[in-house]
Amino acid sequence: MATETKVIRNLSDLNLFEGVDVSVHCRIDASCEMAEVFIEDAFVMAGNFWDFYPGCHGGWFYEMEKQFGGFTSPKGLAASLQRALLAAGAKTVKVEQGTYRHGD
Repeated sequence: MATETKVIRNLSDLNLFEGVDVSVHCRIDASCEMAEVFIEDAFVMAGNFWDFYPGCHGGWFYEMEKQFGGFTSPKGLAASLQRALLAAGAKTVKVEQGTYRHGD
């Protein structure tokens, strides 16, 4: 049975992590310049390295940019999410860098 992927759709969704220890996962596949970012098991963004900026994905990323700083890379998004999560009341936020194989 397939499980449904949780997706962060609004800046207010970050309030779900209030009072808890949180990990932001930033994984890259350098062989094809792809990346994906999750908060715990909740999907935030995926795409080519050059797609990681608010103007490419729009929506709540514009609000996050205004409040917590812009980003132009997967690692930059992870850092902005870290600031946003701490402001939303997360107890601690750890950013974890890793790799994955795109398409697997």
